Order: sequence, then C-alpha cells, then structure tokens
Amino acid sequence: MSSSGYPTQEQELSEPTSEDLPEQIDRQTENHGLARVENMVHPALADHDRVAVQQEHQDYTLTEGTFTWPPTLFPVCEQIQAVRGSEEQTQLQQDTKGASTTSRELNGSPLPSGELADMKTNQPAPALNQLSNHDASYLDPGPAMGTASTNNYVAAGMTTQVAPMILPDLEIDDEAYAESISTSYVSSIASEISRGIVENERLYPQYGKHSYGMPIDEAEMDRMDLQHRKYQLVIGDRHFLAPIGDSPQRILDLATGTGIWALDVADMFPSAQVLGVDIAPIQPRWVAPNCSFEIDDIEDTWTYRSESFDFIHLRDPLYMVRDWPKLMRQAYEHIKPGGWFELASVYPRAMCDDGSMPEDSMFKFICEQFIEASYGMGAPLDSCLRFGEYLRDAGFVDVVEHIFKMPSSPWPKDKRLKKIGALEMTNLVEGASAFGLRVFSHTYGWTREQTELAMVGFRKDVKNRNHHQYVRYYVVYGRKP
Repeated sequence: MSSSGYPTQEQELSEPTSEDLPEQIDRQTENHGLARVENMVHPALADHDRVAVQQEHQDYTLTEGTFTWPPTLFPVCEQIQAVRGSEEQTQLQQDTKGASTTSRELNGSPLPSGELADMKTNQPAPALNQLSNHDASYLDPGPAMGTASTNNYVAAGMTTQVAPMILPDLEIDDEAYAESISTSYVSSIASEISRGIVENERLYPQYGKHSYGMPIDEAEMDRMDLQHRKYQLVIGDRHFLAPIGDSPQRILDLATGTGIWALDVADMFPSAQVLGVDIAPIQPRWVAPNCSFEIDDIEDTWTYRSESFDFIHLRDPLYMVRDWPKLMRQAYEHIKPGGWFELASVYPRAMCDDGSMPEDSMFKFICEQFIEASYGMGAPLDSCLRFGEYLRDAGFVDVVEHIFKMPSSPWPKDKRLKKIGALEMTNLVEGASAFGLRVFSHTYGWTREQTELAMVGFRKDVKNRNHHQYVRYYVVYGRKP
C-alpha cells in the first residue's frame, strides 16, 4: 500500500476467516441487499424446483472442455417446456414462416425447437481447446482513420470518375412555428433512440454502428451505479489514478453509462466542463451546470476540436470497442499536450492463489465463456491486457499500469477487500444474465433458458466462500507529450 492510499501493484489477498461481514457495508450494498443474492434463480423455476438446483457440487461437469448440462436440471427443463406447451411451438412456427420477427430470432434464423431437456447436445458451448485460436474474421475494425466519406468510390479504392452532383438550394422556412416543428422532430428522434431493442426480455440500445453486448434497462442501470462504488474502493476511494492536477478545464468521459462518474467528477472540479458520451440516453436530465451529456458512438469519427480535453476517461468497456488502435488515435488527437488518457477494465478470467477453486468450477467455466464469446462479438474482453501497448503505439508517454485483485465474494480477511467482495458478489449474481444473454445468443446460439440454467451453477459458485477466487482489474493511463 503506497502513501497515496491505494495499492500500486497486485494487492495480496489475506487468508479467509469466519469473520462476519462488517455491520456497515455501505448504503448501496444494503439497498441491493446481500439477502437478495440467495434467491437469484430464474423465475421459470418454481419453488419446488429450487431443490434440484441447490444440489451440492454435482450440478455440472466439464468433459474435455465441453459443457455438460447438470443432470438435476433435466426434469426442470422438461417442466419449463411443458409450461410453454403449444404456445411455444406456435411461436416458433411463426418465426420459421417469417410471419413475425421476434427477439428469439438469431442471425436471421429461428431457434431450434428441440426439447429443452436435450440442451446438453443441441447447443453446447464450444470446447475451450477449439476456441483457443480466434478467427480473425470475428474482428471488425471498422473504417480506417481518415477515410473519405464524401465519395464512396474513392474511399473503396476504385478509379471510376463520378460527375459532381449539383445540390439544389435549400428553401428557408420563416414560419413562426418552425422552431416548434424542429423541436418536435428532434424529440421524436430522441424518443426512438431511447426505446431501444428488446431481446430475451432485456432492453438493448439501438444506436451505434455495432451491437452492444450489455442491456440498458433499469436493472442494468442499478448494477452500473453499484459498480461505480466498487471501483472507487478498488483504487483507494478515488475516481481515477492519472495525475491530472488540481484544475483540469475540460474532461471527457467515454461510455459514461448512467453518468455517475461524470457527475461526481464535475462536483470535484467545479471550474471544469465535464462531458459524458454514450450510445444510450440513460443519464439524468437535471445535472450540475458544468456537466453535460451527449448521445454518440465513441467508435465513430469524433467531431470535437483537436487538442480540446485535459483528461479523457474510459471505464468498463465491456463488449464495446472493436478497434482499439483507432480509439487510441482519436483520444491522442483530442487531448491537449500534457493531458492524460485513462482506461480501466475488468479482465474476467477466474484466478485463485491457493488451489481452493476446483477445476470443474462453474464460475471458472462461465468466465472463460464470457471471454471466448466476446471474440464472437468482435470486442474481446482481454483487450485490457494490451492497453499499455495501445497507448504507447498511439504516441502516449509515461504509461503506467495498475493491476488490482477483485475477490468474487466476501472471503478475504481484510475489511476493505471484504467490502469489495460483497459488492462484487452482488454484481456477479444479479448481473450474470446481463453478461451472457446477448453474447451467448449471438455467438453460441444459446436460448434464454440455456443461459439462465448455466447461470444457476455460476451463481452457486460465486457465493461459495470456500472458493477463494478473484478476477483482475486493470487501470492504465498515459500522457500526451
């Protein structure tokens, strides 16, 4: 622990004890309620089915890297299918005929109509040894920097000469109600963006050049706000680690989410202008005068003035960025000389230092699937391992990397780490479905039921304090010379 109050290297986790949780976790943890964690099972499972999913340690197996569905869950699958009955079959037939497009249609093809009890063979997760060499076709870096957008033929490298198009003059509307019409039109666009897209009963953003892997509904907003407090604790009750000084004038928060980080930083620096950018309009409307939000895709070409920000911040870019070198170049272009760019992200590979996490751990398996499926989305979750390299390649100097251990439950003895573990357990248990629903559906073709049933074992392992497991949190920053 450094004199500044936060760890500068990987924090060693203390051996677990039977000590209870601190009486005062904090208000946010209490609001989410650790007691709720014990009941996080898919609603389709009735109370009498819960006995089947609470079996100790025999609920799942790993065979040569391939997932085998828990034997105790097969009858539960049959019961779920029986409840759906003919209505489910009718819907699937409509999907096949193209009569309606629903959230159950994946990649243009309806889901298979086989029995859920046969999920162990119908839609297995790929074997890990089959996914180790990632297909380069998964990656979609998007248009190159500087590509001309005014002439598609030239941008595509073709030599065809295109005659210039003469655009007619625009007629000016001088009517008194023109302003109200414009306002109504803008409001209509904003309303369309805010509606989003519903998949698997979760709301996802429809703005942006790529599919974003996480939902944006109320449950996800609550989870994001809880994570804000957790990340503060992880880095020593701070909002960032870059040495930006006492009086930054312009700060940009990329992928701001609910805007909670931007709002806090605006309060910290009343003389600064803080701008938060996101593809989803889920930020509060009433904010401090020095804080504002915009709807924009950070992977598009930025329209800000060059060298206009003292500090650019990006945290938790899960399933988000396809072209990291382009993002780094744009950040470099728009930061003032002497300004800083900081990135922070979880690396969700399950780790354990004392061998207490079993090899067939469902927590370990699902974490691996999160990473593998992220390649299918084109936004690998292991990109944080190369943040330092990306910053240096873009021209940043004085690059610093901090790595923190984040326990998955309150098993450490240290009170601060115990509190972090309590917040992380709530995050993993309540957010498990959000992490997997869309990416497993798009990459593996899993149905909602398959994902939810897989998460039963995942949640069970997360709550097991005898498994001293953790994931790593990377914070990397660099300065523009």
